[in-house]
Amino acid sequence: MAEKIARKARLELIYRGVDLGEHCLLADYTDHAHGQLDELCAHLEDRDRKWQGPWRPAKSEVVRAVIHCHDWFVPGDHLVLNCGEFEIQGICLSGPPDTVEIRAVSRRVSRNAQAQKKSKGWENVDLKAIAGAVAANAGLALAWEGNNPHYEREDQREESDMAFLRRLCLDAGNSIKIADSQLIVYSGKSFDQRGPHGQIKRGETWLIDYRFDAQSFDKYKGCEVSYWHPDLRLMIKGECFPADAPPTGEVLKINQEVKTEAEANALAASNLRRKNRSEVKADFTLMGDPRLRATQVQEVKGFGKYDGRYFVDEARHTVDGSGGYTTALKARKVIGY
Repeated sequence: MAEKIARKARLELIYRGVDLGEHCLLADYTDHAHGQLDELCAHLEDRDRKWQGPWRPAKSEVVRAVIHCHDWFVPGDHLVLNCGEFEIQGICLSGPPDTVEIRAVSRRVSRNAQAQKKSKGWENVDLKAIAGAVAANAGLALAWEGNNPHYEREDQREESDMAFLRRLCLDAGNSIKIADSQLIVYSGKSFDQRGPHGQIKRGETWLIDYRFDAQSFDKYKGCEVSYWHPDLRLMIKGECFPADAPPTGEVLKINQEVKTEAEANALAASNLRRKNRSEVKADFTLMGDPRLRATQVQEVKGFGKYDGRYFVDEARHTVDGSGGYTTALKARKVIGY
């Protein structure tokens, strides 16, 4: 008879230099691929009422979270998920018995980079250089794996640094993520083509439940870009009609400033991808696995036409006070353009 593994997971929660994990009743760590800050929500017992007194956090205090898994896949192993450092956004006391809920997000960028609007002309510069300047101004390190178009001139018009960078990244087909004091920029198309990093298969004991959702609304077979350039006195056009786009549907029309045909073609591709990338979505709940992260690609098998490669948009890791641990994934089927 196979040896039964006595799995146990625990949360290490460092606050003011002290590990408060033993007080944890339930904790969720949500890892987002793009567009949102990573989140931590922890429920802690407070029978000694310390969170109502000396432990009550001041503004912008931080916690660091780590998930430890012991004897998880084989006896004697120790797997670790370093969730990162989080800024406390709110705390809620309820009872009886007294418990607190701590809500926190990955460290924010500086207020100047996020909120202060400015106008500036950027000349003879590429997107990576702009991202580097924005990251430095925000007090973040830049992690770059993105498309890197070059600009003769790009104008920042009454926009914050982060809003300006998001706009440029959107048009270039890049995604932005801020986590653990890093500004992460990556190409959505390139990240779809990586891996797979793992497999999710029907019938495996660690797959608890699943849900697939196929959508046909607001999906397009192609995209056309056109722009009349007043200085060049020229109509600039671009298009993207990939072979694996939905065979039926409308053509997405974009009228936006471009300077070259190559720029118009790239803009058409990024807009079509953004509209169509969520055509097939999936949710999975699995036995906890600290190796599962947002931005990974998982190979899904055993579900007929839903089989294929799926990009993980969100990974939520949940640990309870008894040592239980699950991972819930939100994913979308990858597209080739």
